[in-house]
This record gives sequence, C-alpha cells and structure tokens, in this order.
Amino acid sequence: MDYRIMIKTGDENDAGTDANVNLQMFGEKGKTQNFSLREEGDKKRFEKGRMDKFLIRTRDIGKVLWSFFLFICYWFLLWI
Repeated sequence: MDYRIMIKTGDENDAGTDANVNLQMFGEKGKTQNFSLREEGDKKRFEKGRMDKFLIRTRDIGKVLWSFFLFICYWFLLWI
C-alpha cells in the first residue's frame, strides 16, 4: 500500500531543522514501522517554508487515524 505524505515547515525564522525526523502512522488496521524521512547527508528537507513529499510503501493500515513524529530539536511543523 502506498501512502503519500506532504509535510509543510513554517515560514518563521529558525522554523526548519537538520535533525533526523522519523514517522510512524497508526490506522484502523494497525500501525506502520518507524520510517526515517531524512536520507544520509540530506540537509534540504524540513527547511523554512519548504513542503516535502514522501511516498511511504507499507502494509495496509486502513484509514490513518494519527501520525507520530520523533525528532530531537525545535521544528515548526505547519501541517501534514
């Protein structure tokens, strides 16, 4: 099953992050494993004002009820 994820970082000063960002989704049929959204050496993602897009391929978890992000420093996540 493919899940298309779009993440918008806010436009305020220092809104972006260089931290490793991980995503786990929870749905009606279960949950996904933990996905790392930053590739090695990639410093462009999650920068101020940027929209990042991801294709997450995993088992069918049904309708996504909520998502959990794990990151270690400040990041102004505007929307998912």
